Amino acid sequence: NIKIEKGEIDYSNIKFVMASSLTTRKGIDLLAKALEKLDGIVKNKCEFHIFGDGICFELLKDTEAKLRNISLKLYGRVEKPYKQYGDKDVFLMTSRDECLPMSILEAMSIGMPIVSTNVGAIDELIIDGVNGIFIEPEINSIVTAITDILSKKYDLMKMGAESRNIFLEKFSAMQWCDSFSDIFNLTLKGTN
Repeated sequence: NIKIEKGEIDYSNIKFVMASSLTTRKGIDLLAKALEKLDGIVKNKCEFHIFGDGICFELLKDTEAKLRNISLKLYGRVEKPYKQYGDKDVFLMTSRDECLPMSILEAMSIGMPIVSTNVGAIDELIIDGVNGIFIEPEINSIVTAITDILSKKYDLMKMGAESRNIFLEKFSAMQWCDSFSDIFNLTLKGTN
């Protein structure tokens, strides 16, 4: 069980985090272009911490070199990146295609609000406007969500607390064990 105490969020320096394979399937090309666009319009300081490796790593390195107002930190492949989420504020996912991403579950387990595309089974994890914000897999949608966050449109502390609650109610180890136990018991009853 992951336990990280989240501190107050400093809206003058929001820290976004992403853990993903760095591919176009994961929307990294969209993120790179969105960051370039945001760099010219952000008024608040913000940081993007990206854990992962893949064919778009160099694209992000090139983007990092162009940015003047946004801080982009690339960590490469890191084992258990969620252990470094403690001082980050918002989890970000720009995927064009997903199933049920473990990285979002990890972020929810420590009480992070989520900004994500609504693909695959992500709508099983996120309630738009409650514990996260849905975006489209397109540059302007990413930019809009981030600028809305920076302008304090959302109560990120409340959203983070809701993420933690949803995780505990639906996705904790105890909840999974209970669900598998129910399935196992139904199977046994069916063989009698």
